[in-house]
Amino acid sequence: MEVALKFDKTATQARGGLLTESQARKVVAELYEVGAGQPLELSTAQEFFDQWRKVIKNKNAKGTVLRYDRTIELFVASLGKKANLDLRHINARDIISFRDREIKKGLTNKTANMAVVTIRIALNVAKRQQLIPHNPVDGVEQLPADGETRICFTPEQITKLLAVADQEWRGMILLGYFVGPRISVCAKMKWEHFDTNSDWIKYTPNKVRRGAKVVDISCPMHSDVKKYILSLPKPDETNTPLFPTLSLKSTGGNSGLSEVFLDLMVKAGIEIPKGREKEGTGRQFRLLGFHSLRHSFNSNLANAGVSQELRKKMVGHKSDTINDIYTHLQKEEFTKAMAKLSGIQQAEGS
Repeated sequence: MEVALKFDKTATQARGGLLTESQARKVVAELYEVGAGQPLELSTAQEFFDQWRKVIKNKNAKGTVLRYDRTIELFVASLGKKANLDLRHINARDIISFRDREIKKGLTNKTANMAVVTIRIALNVAKRQQLIPHNPVDGVEQLPADGETRICFTPEQITKLLAVADQEWRGMILLGYFVGPRISVCAKMKWEHFDTNSDWIKYTPNKVRRGAKVVDISCPMHSDVKKYILSLPKPDETNTPLFPTLSLKSTGGNSGLSEVFLDLMVKAGIEIPKGREKEGTGRQFRLLGFHSLRHSFNSNLANAGVSQELRKKMVGHKSDTINDIYTHLQKEEFTKAMAKLSGIQQAEGS
């Protein structure tokens, strides 16, 4: 009788146009509790994603958390009034609409696909918690890859860069080209990372999943790097930054290290090739930048015949797939490979 009376009252409100979404959710929750003897867990999209963002902060690396945060913030905003409705209201069209809107702003297909993957990860949690019957992202097809990736520096370009660089930037360029750390890691390098007696470099990468075991990267010291290190006045403390000035600067922004390096390329007379033109406010992808030094290091090793297993350890890659992206083989390597194939004996005149 109690359930029947609730239904009757709710139906009367609905006929009079007085039933709101929040009231309906409350009624359903109360009916469920009467019948099942326990509360019904309902969650709005805003409530769920806010909670999920709090949880991931303890499980992922800082950079990953920032990317997830930004994606979810934009997605929830794109839902409009739907953000305050039950999570079950989200469908594949909402996600496709969000993705397409981000592409119009200038995102590449690859970045847009990554945003969809982030939403999938979050909603998979909701599915496991039985807040939704299925994940709506399953109905969203991935966009084809845009194929934009970094290219490598030539030895001649490195020579030009070193000629116009000051002392600290010369060290940054040499480390990028012969060791391959990301620009943020490179700028924070300390004297303790370099052992000129054993000619080894040992440092910690910055892209580490939170809670995962940190594995240092060890790499032999190239003679050009050792020569540079020995040319510097040695400090009293080994935890002193190798680049005192650059270590204090941020990597992003208009005056960050990445932009300063691009200015250095211009000064050296090196053209900065760009990817496809984009619509909207997104920045056009630059095929050549400091991160290209990391590509160059891995590719130079590959072209010298170093195995992928060893390259992954030296560069700090966990998978062959990622390492493949950083491997740019020279045409000569393909020619050598073709020359190893035996010819076919054919009858004369055939």
